[in-house]
Amino acid sequence: MILISISDKRKYSVSDTAEALYKVYADIRGYGSARANYEHGADGSPYLEGSPFEVHVSASHSGDLNAVALSDKSCGIDIEKLRDDAELLRISERFGVKTNNLKEFFEYFCSAEAYAKASGTPLPEVLKNPNVHARVFDWLDGYCLAVYGEGVLFYCPSVQFLP
Repeated sequence: MILISISDKRKYSVSDTAEALYKVYADIRGYGSARANYEHGADGSPYLEGSPFEVHVSASHSGDLNAVALSDKSCGIDIEKLRDDAELLRISERFGVKTNNLKEFFEYFCSAEAYAKASGTPLPEVLKNPNVHARVFDWLDGYCLAVYGEGVLFYCPSVQFLP
């Protein structure tokens, strides 16, 4: 199971979103009163301190949105605001990413970023491999969202559970 949420970063931080989503996740797992604090390790990866059970966390932000994923297995999430940027085309050329348009590039880039977060593989290495199979969603107008990990994906709209 992968639980994800998207929040407005003008109202909530990634930390707020991760901690609120954790409350829902802990309740689903049978730990209704469990609390955890969103932290970053020495390498910059996020984790939840104080959880009575193992939980993997991945977070991303772009434009006005935060995205958080929680799972009992390694997972990765990436969100990117679609933008027309010449530098992105240079990045695609640098890594040999063949795309027909910027939307396709963002889908590929988000998939690669989500996989890199889940696997611990450096992003430049992942971008050279066209066989990344993250789930890509385009239901957020003007954004690309990708989630990588095993299990059923559940979406929790932030307005339903944030304080």
